[in-house]
Amino acid sequence: MIIANSIIAFCSKKYLILAAEIVPSLCFVLSAVGESVVGE
Repeated sequence: MIIANSIIAFCSKKYLILAAEIVPSLCFVLSAVGESVVGE
């Protein structure tokens, strides 16, 4: 869960401004994948 939170925080700070509609969805997917990989 820590990794997922880190990904969300990173995406929010750096990319949310650039693509306010697309990136949040992408970050959600990345966080889900990150959790799956870690096994959390």
